[in-house]
Amino acid sequence: MKLAIALLGIALIILVGIMRTQSNNIQELQREIRDLNEKVAERSKADGVQAKCAQQAGKAFDGLGYSKTEFSAYESHYAAKLDKCMMRVLHTDAQTARGKAIWAYVSVLDASEAKPYGTYAWHTETSKKFVIVPPVTCEVTLPTGEQKTCRSMGEFNELVKVYMEGN
Repeated sequence: MKLAIALLGIALIILVGIMRTQSNNIQELQREIRDLNEKVAERSKADGVQAKCAQQAGKAFDGLGYSKTEFSAYESHYAAKLDKCMMRVLHTDAQTARGKAIWAYVSVLDASEAKPYGTYAWHTETSKKFVIVPPVTCEVTLPTGEQKTCRSMGEFNELVKVYMEGN
């Protein structure tokens, strides 16, 4: 009888230990679920902000006098760290029928205020290969307010990443 009571006591101690472990595991899983639910809610909010930004950029694009054609386009991005709806406008002016140059323009601007943060302009030169023709204008204003001058489309794209990529 004493042996049975001792075995029941040991079994009870083991069961209490298992229950504590399970309780801790459940609490940890509940924390993980809560954290994941918060992330889902943040992502849903971010998706809504991106959609609103896309609408704002479309209105700004139209307001700037562009029409979405094969020669002009835009893309939008909500830069969460800056709390700004940004847009990149691409426009090509091809006047080759009259023997004139092809011009390419890229602007990065705040879609709400139409405030420019980056400007790139380039054109062909009949006497040079297009890859060696430098841009006419290549300037970016960083979030710090610092003005940067660039010498290529690659440099321009690198400088405007802060506005057009990531969160």
